[in-house]
Amino acid sequence: MEQDLKSFMKARGFRAFRSEDTIPLEGLCIPLTHCVCVKPGPLDPEILRTLEKEHFDQAPVYDKDSHRFWGLVETSHLQLLERSGSSLQIDDPQVRTDIEFDPIAVLEI
Repeated sequence: MEQDLKSFMKARGFRAFRSEDTIPLEGLCIPLTHCVCVKPGPLDPEILRTLEKEHFDQAPVYDKDSHRFWGLVETSHLQLLERSGSSLQIDDPQVRTDIEFDPIAVLEI
């Protein structure tokens, strides 16, 4: 079976993965301290306007002062909270904490 796969790949112009095929992803990551973040509690209308203006679908729930990260929340949920006059709660089920992060993606620089 392994030979069949090699023949299949070779016939279609594929080649084996080589170390020089990699690219450093660190340059594609944005440190949390540079992200447009929301904190639990009352919503900052200026931050919400920035998320909307920049067309960001979600934002980290992160406190830059304490470096505490809770998860990600959809901008649309923040808009609903603003319209209803509600605050973002730490235990809000819309704050996604089940996300698998690559350690590089959450490095603080």
